[in-house]
Amino acid sequence: MNGIQIKTKMRKKVELKFEWNWKAQMHSIIRLLEMGDSEGKKYAREELLTLADKLDAYNEAYDIPGGILKPNEK
Repeated sequence: MNGIQIKTKMRKKVELKFEWNWKAQMHSIIRLLEMGDSEGKKYAREELLTLADKLDAYNEAYDIPGGILKPNEK
């Protein structure tokens, strides 16, 4: 062989930070409802009902007049 072969490995560290909050959770559920298969849609509906149960329990435990976590009565 003529010449010199130099093998170098370049490594670059990439750090991704994901914050999971309620807004991210809702985006995920909406996406599943819109584009998910039947299993994904079922999961999304169950998650929404679980969240509703938690909000109802919170509202019963902490009765805050005019609280933003109470459902709108229409």
